[in-house]
Amino acid sequence: MTAPADSSLSLPTVLDDATRRFLRFARDRDPTALEMVLRDSSDRAYAHARRLLGNAADAEDAVQEAFLQLVKTSGRYDGSITFAAWLARLVHVAAVRALRSRGRRTRRERLVSSTSSGSADPAASDVHDVVRDAVKELPETFRAAIDLHYFSGLSQEDAATALGVSANTLAVRIHRARERLRRTLRSRGFAATGAIIVGALA
Repeated sequence: MTAPADSSLSLPTVLDDATRRFLRFARDRDPTALEMVLRDSSDRAYAHARRLLGNAADAEDAVQEAFLQLVKTSGRYDGSITFAAWLARLVHVAAVRALRSRGRRTRRERLVSSTSSGSADPAASDVHDVVRDAVKELPETFRAAIDLHYFSGLSQEDAATALGVSANTLAVRIHRARERLRRTLRSRGFAATGAIIVGALA
């Protein structure tokens, strides 16, 4: 894991609590600061990994790997990006590594099969659940973009940083992902406006 390309950027005027605490650990090796930031971020990190991997045990392993990398790379952290984006990138890398090592194609086919076996009757399905299931069927790059921005609550800028892509690339991925979700909704008999999709992702 490398630091952001331009580490000479000036720090934000106001740092959020997690960024400030992790910066204190990175600079002063304050164990209390590290303990607090890991405690406060563990649930979000696990949720992100679980949505990417679809498996509780694999998600826990990915989070543990991400936390280890977090400590190892802490000396490179300068606060020029938020702690949330820094950690999300590490979790994403760990999750992608797990997917590739265990056979991403086989895992995705199982997930799609289990999703498609459910009822497609709009009267028996809630649009929220249909959209969430459809997100699981998206290609990894689209799914990660949707997950970080909508489910994990990162700004598009922070989500782009976490994935190591430009803000424009992230925006394109989100747009294309939403178009795929729109087509999925229509194929299952739902209205597919942008507002409905965004509302279901909220």
